[in-house]
Amino acid sequence: MAAVNRPRINPSRHFLVEMQLDDISWDEVAAAWQHCELDRESRDHPGFRVRTSPTLPDGSRVSVVGRVHQDGMALDLITTWRSR
Repeated sequence: MAAVNRPRINPSRHFLVEMQLDDISWDEVAAAWQHCELDRESRDHPGFRVRTSPTLPDGSRVSVVGRVHQDGMALDLITTWRSR
């Protein structure tokens, strides 16, 4: 059986700081990216997407700014935030 390559996650230092400041979990980041309710091009970061989660049980939404490499094997994350 061949080994399955998993995509790399490349969070920026800013992303990690914002994640901690807004108390955002990796599960919330994954849900926002994979099951987004809103998906648009970033106005501030050409080539990146802004993906926003559906409303969470606490009434907030998590947004993530990232881009997938052309080979599909890496995801660059540059910022995130929680909206209330």
